[in-house]
Amino acid sequence: MSEYFIDFINDVPDDTLTFGVYQTYANTPGIDSVAWLRADVPESGTAGVKFYETYCVVNADYYDDNQKGRYMASQTYDTKLGAAWTLVDSEKVSQFSKKVGYSGADNLITIRNSSKNTASLGIGMSGRLSAIKKKVYVDALAAFKVTPTFWVGIFSDLQIGD
Repeated sequence: MSEYFIDFINDVPDDTLTFGVYQTYANTPGIDSVAWLRADVPESGTAGVKFYETYCVVNADYYDDNQKGRYMASQTYDTKLGAAWTLVDSEKVSQFSKKVGYSGADNLITIRNSSKNTASLGIGMSGRLSAIKKKVYVDALAAFKVTPTFWVGIFSDLQIGD
């Protein structure tokens, strides 16, 4: 398992900045990237984040928080590249089946929505949601070709999942 560090420096006078880490996936249409790591850095200060190259699948909910959309994970499982997951109905909620198959490619994670409702399904790193496919229809498949490019955004206010 690889370990990564990102250091942030704030040279802006009189302002605390929030740095957010995002991922994008090439050749994977319909995927939204959300902040999955963040660090607040005071003026003339530094901060850093650390993460591991571990993957997870996520069943998420979407919230409209003061006119700003935010995804929150309702269920998360660690996974490996090449895994195929299924979302099913159980005990009045949609949740992941613990039976995991092979997606057909070593760099692909798939999630089939076999529940009775549309779902927001995603993947993440280090236990946090990083990419989401919203409104996956019943019996449809969300596929994530895992070849991430990492990005950093600078904000005055940011929450995980924005």
